[in-house]
Parts: sequence; C-alpha cells; structure tokens
Amino acid sequence: MFSGGPDDIDRQIDQWATKVGEKAQQYQRLKDDLTQISATVTGANGAVTVTVGPSGLLQRLELTDDIRSMRGTYLSKQITTAIRKAQSTLGAQVTELMRERVGGDSTSIDTVAHNYATQFPDVTEDGQPDEATVADNRDSYFDDGDPLRRQDPSE
Repeated sequence: MFSGGPDDIDRQIDQWATKVGEKAQQYQRLKDDLTQISATVTGANGAVTVTVGPSGLLQRLELTDDIRSMRGTYLSKQITTAIRKAQSTLGAQVTELMRERVGGDSTSIDTVAHNYATQFPDVTEDGQPDEATVADNRDSYFDDGDPLRRQDPSE
C-alpha cells in the first residue's frame, strides 16, 4: 500500500488528495452541465413544439394557429406524444455528457443511463412506450440472480 519512508507516504497521500479534488471538480462541472440539458420535439405537422428539461418535466409548449382546426383529443395526444419522444432522448444526452466529463466511471454512467431508460423508455410513432425497451429495462433491473431484488409489480 505505502512504499518508502514518511516522506513517500506524505507524497502519496497528497497525490490521492489531489486526485479526489480533481474528481470532485469533474462531478461539479457535470452537475452544472446537466442542468442545461433539454430536448425539443415538434409534432402535429409543426403545430406542436415541446421542450423538456433534464428531469423530463415540460419547460416549454408552443402551439401554432394550426391547432384551431384540430380536435381536442387529437391535439392532446400530439402534445403527449411529443413530450414522451423528447423525454426518451434525454438518456442519450446525459450518457454522452457523462462520458465526456467522467469517462472512467463506467459504473455511474451505466446506472444513470439505465435509470433514464427505465423512466423515459423509447416510444413508438404513436407515443406509446416501446414494449421491447420496457421489457429489457425491467428484465435488467429485476435480475433473478439478485437475492435482494424488488418484486416487479406486473408479476
């Protein structure tokens, strides 16, 4: 673990402290950058544009005058679909940013990517969660080899 005399030990501890400080700065920059992530999707032939923030919450909704000719049920489905599509892109953005900022921490990157994919799965053209993606995410989370696994509510 330690090699050499007291001076070597002091130097090694200083090196570790420097590395920990650098890592903390990397994660602080990542945290700051993550607050800037957003996704914008346009739907309903350009009549609906939504922007979601890093948590997936709606930040902006823009509607053109073209919505006047749309039925309410159609319009609400187009808005919901656009929101889901925007949310489903967040995970890739976060993962890429994490790779750029803290690339060597693959465990954290994989965990965050999985959490985003579980919360905001890929969606089909009609805005519904892609069942294959949902099943993959559920299967990887509820690993039968884990004795402490949570019960899947669909079982």
